[in-house]
Amino acid sequence: MIKINKLKIWMDSCTTKQSRIACSLSFEFDKLGYDYFITARDIDYNYSYLRDVFKINFYPVGKLGYTLEEKLLNYALRVKELTKIIINEEGKPDVMISQASPGGVRVAFGLKIPIITFDNSPHAIPVWRLTFALTTYAILPTSIPKSKALKWGVEPDNLYVYDGVDELAWTKNAKINADVLKKLDLKKEDRFCVFRPDEARSSYFMDNPDLDPNLPVNALIVKKVIEHFPDHKIVVFPRYEEQAQFFKNQWGSKIIIPKEAVDSISLMKFADVVVSGGGTMTREAALIGTPAVNCVQLDLLDPDRYLQKFGLPLFYERNIENAAEKTIEVLKHVDDYRIKDTSNILNQMESANDVILRILKEEF
Repeated sequence: MIKINKLKIWMDSCTTKQSRIACSLSFEFDKLGYDYFITARDIDYNYSYLRDVFKINFYPVGKLGYTLEEKLLNYALRVKELTKIIINEEGKPDVMISQASPGGVRVAFGLKIPIITFDNSPHAIPVWRLTFALTTYAILPTSIPKSKALKWGVEPDNLYVYDGVDELAWTKNAKINADVLKKLDLKKEDRFCVFRPDEARSSYFMDNPDLDPNLPVNALIVKKVIEHFPDHKIVVFPRYEEQAQFFKNQWGSKIIIPKEAVDSISLMKFADVVVSGGGTMTREAALIGTPAVNCVQLDLLDPDRYLQKFGLPLFYERNIENAAEKTIEVLKHVDDYRIKDTSNILNQMESANDVILRILKEEF
């Protein structure tokens, strides 16, 4: 056990999801009097989320790579820049926390900074191979078999588990604010859906011939919704510029694409349905009771299966035609699918933040 009078914590964020949990942890650190700082990578709404939604200062470091060559070069450049930042920080961090950030973990390991790594995406094999073998404390939800982390080098004694999902950390106590609707020219009485396209440029999808960054996998679902419910509004959070351009070219003013990050938890609370080609937004939606359809091009994700056991309105349809049919069905009977208050369900779960805070208190 390391004895430190006042902890200094470094959090590294490679995605908007990772920034959300970093922000949720920062509130806890403020209460405990810990010092902390955040480094973040430039990807879709990440910088805007930190700057505009949570108004948290951060070091902007690096950007997303599209090709294998770009990913490697950007990783190397980011490691170099992160190293400079940490070396120049006034006082070396006592611990680095990330949701499996390859660059952050590599720098912390090289500078002998203890590492806390957590994640709920075992399908991201390249990321797990580059992070879990170097981590000091690994955290997994109980829905993911321990073997999936041990396989990539996690020491059994350093593996912690919690009974929940990552997204619980920032949804459980989220304050729902209707002001988000005004920012998108929406009204409370408007019927609308939220869409998030697939991660076609992620390391684990690059070899999938069925995914094209220029043709979002859930575009067919948007088309069907517009055909069946022409008065519904469609809010899309594209991951890449190609996806944004596709939706603009196809449907123009029928599509609302936020220019900056917004309070998406509040937005989804007022939506009729959330449809995503990834996992985070659909889990967020289900946790707050909004029906969600996950059309990710993978087998049913472990955390999704976990939430389904609680009866939360999360549906998985890998086949896009089936996903479109499910979305239309939900829109026809929204009140039958929506759960107005999920607090009793969420209170049965544990947050990853609880485990992180326990490790910090017991080990430092």
